[in-house]
Amino acid sequence: RRVDSGPLHFSTTTAREILTGGTAIVTMTLTSNVQPYIDAVLLSRLVPKDAVGWYAAAKSIMGTLLAPSLILGAAAFPRLSRSAADPAAFRRELTIARRPMIWMAGLAGLGTSLFSDVAIHVVYGQRAFGPAGVILSVFGLGLFLTFIDVLLGTALTALGRSTAFATVKVGAVALGTGLELWLIPRFQARTGNGGLGVVRCCHCDYRVR
Repeated sequence: RRVDSGPLHFSTTTAREILTGGTAIVTMTLTSNVQPYIDAVLLSRLVPKDAVGWYAAAKSIMGTLLAPSLILGAAAFPRLSRSAADPAAFRRELTIARRPMIWMAGLAGLGTSLFSDVAIHVVYGQRAFGPAGVILSVFGLGLFLTFIDVLLGTALTALGRSTAFATVKVGAVALGTGLELWLIPRFQARTGNGGLGVVRCCHCDYRVR
């Protein structure tokens, strides 16, 4: 009770500003979260259950590998936002944020490519989930671009250009869905591992972004 700030106040102007300014960020969040569901649905329809399981095993480790990029991006956002009105200061802050992101991206990408089989073997077992190591290894090749994509998204949001970035993200989801419909059956037919089509599609999406 001693720290009570008093009754809550509602402002139509503030509510309108929040809704208008936050629409792009909500759109980006939705597109980022809907893509894994699309991947899962397409895989379940186009490949055998074993291949779906291999991709799911690799995907669970992918999420852990992406965590450092999200942490670094969130940590850089306040400083980038504060300097957004000053181009010179913004460039300095972006350089400071870029340095650890690039180092972490390089280490994560190289480590994933080299030790993907070891990670799958330790977590899931090589005999049942061996092909998941190939998926994770291919994902490691594009992990560097994923880290950079997170930093660019954070910088654009700080500059107030989240609407343009959200539009690109929506386009990337549409493009990725089309590519997956083409790539998954082909990788399944050639390698018996349709999950490789999803990972290759992700690499194409990040090049577009």
